[in-house]
Amino acid sequence: MLRGATLSGFMSSWIDGHIPWRSDDVKADLQPEGKGLYEFHIGEYTKHDEMFSALSNIINNASRGIVEHERERQYTSTRAPLHAILFTAFPAVAAGVFHYSNQKCQPFAEAELVTASHQPRERESLISRPVERAAEIRVSGESKSIVVVTTINALPTGRNDLVFANMVLKLGEPWTNAVTEQAIGRIDWPGQHQPTFVFTFICKDNEAEALVRAQNQNRKVILGENLSTNRLLNAIDPNVSS
Repeated sequence: MLRGATLSGFMSSWIDGHIPWRSDDVKADLQPEGKGLYEFHIGEYTKHDEMFSALSNIINNASRGIVEHERERQYTSTRAPLHAILFTAFPAVAAGVFHYSNQKCQPFAEAELVTASHQPRERESLISRPVERAAEIRVSGESKSIVVVTTINALPTGRNDLVFANMVLKLGEPWTNAVTEQAIGRIDWPGQHQPTFVFTFICKDNEAEALVRAQNQNRKVILGENLSTNRLLNAIDPNVSS
């Protein structure tokens, strides 16, 4: 459960039993459409979490071919819109973000959920749909961004059909540098014709960050100073307690 603890709304909803968090239960909750707990409780697990409003703003800008950081424009695409792969490490978080994107970002985005719980053949079909849809949007001139919500284990390395996306969004879990590089490698591949951008969502002062800080302190003790930089969330100082 701590893998989703960086998202405060999810944590409280899981504890209250309003939404499932085990992978099998999360998959079952996706069917049938329109009757799942994640879909029903969107307002509950997102209302006090600023990461969701930030996510909405990023996707809205992407639908117009714009990348901004701290309200400063970093890039404007001449091949608008831009598309994104949104990575989490926990299927429950992926399910919640998928429903949020589908409902709250619907005017300017289309979301697809791909997780490791999908069978390989089903996964291939789910991945091919946004690839085809991105091509249709480019031809039609629509201002819509495709967002593939997934987990790092669901998209194998070595595939080059994800270059339709230009943005990697990392949400909800501690990330090592190696995993971040793997995520970027899914879209920064031969055939990518635009710059790629990475957004990392980190919620300060949460249960997961406290756990990561403790793990980083242990790494420093065990590995010594030279290897202690190989730690989770490098922005978290192992010498600073929450």
